[in-house]
Amino acid sequence: MTLRAAIVGAGRMGRERARAARLLGAKIQAICDPDIERATTLAADVGASALTCTDDLDLTDLDALFVCTPPAARGNTELAAISAGVSLFVEKPIGLAAEQGVDLLQALEARPVINAVGYMNRYRDSVSSARRQIQASPPIAVAFQWLAARYRVPWWLDRDQSGGPINEQCTHYIDLCRYLLGEVREVQAAGRALPDVPDAEGTVAISLRFDNGLIGSGLYSCEAAQKQMAFEIFFCDRSIRFQGWDLRLPECPGPEDIFLKEVSAFFRAVEREDSSLVQSDIPSALKTQAVIDAIRRAIRSGTCERVLDPQEVSLCA
Repeated sequence: MTLRAAIVGAGRMGRERARAARLLGAKIQAICDPDIERATTLAADVGASALTCTDDLDLTDLDALFVCTPPAARGNTELAAISAGVSLFVEKPIGLAAEQGVDLLQALEARPVINAVGYMNRYRDSVSSARRQIQASPPIAVAFQWLAARYRVPWWLDRDQSGGPINEQCTHYIDLCRYLLGEVREVQAAGRALPDVPDAEGTVAISLRFDNGLIGSGLYSCEAAQKQMAFEIFFCDRSIRFQGWDLRLPECPGPEDIFLKEVSAFFRAVEREDSSLVQSDIPSALKTQAVIDAIRRAIRSGTCERVLDPQEVSLCA
């Protein structure tokens, strides 16, 4: 079966998804981006047509749609794909806030389709190894650090476009906390704004309390000159420490083409109509988004903030 796919958003992640889809034998039908030059360049590379408006996408001619736009430009395209019965892959984060995804939950309830969200760390061999160890021996705490430089695209520091650095970067480690350790109940956080962008958090200290009683802490910053990244799970007699952006463990040292691996799992799910092959879907991504929302509220309030369930967000929306 040759899957037919389209890519909305021809930036870095659009290019990654197009590359992976082509390597896996998919036919890229269209590349859509408001920047026609960028759309045309990527379309020429993968043998697709170039579009500037998602209204021009022929959804009846697709098996899968990748949405790789900035978080603010989410919603209508995904809803159209779900309504048309097209399998959907959305980049993380799901949006600017959990409220933005309420309509997606309702649409999926009305017409379920295979869907995935790009939290690629869930597919790493090292993370799978850690999950097996956690199932055999319950941990007692988690701590992480993500210190890196700003992502240098114009929209990234604009809260109205990206949701801010916490929403764009720290979301990866918050999702990993949920995936490995369970749901987060409440958070506390203290933040420092970037001196040149007062509306964007530069460095944030985070405390997490999980439903199962575990506690965690995290330090995030986009003010570093180089990546200083680690994620550590503590047990009563040892710890598991992931190192670097690729979450390396000594027993899993080999390099992974993680985006290829992630898209491969999505395509298998589409071909087999088996949603269990997807490690991160829209309902789960909205729960990660709810934790990020609570962290941002805690930074503003200076108090402990409860994580709202997406259904509560739905009722308040």
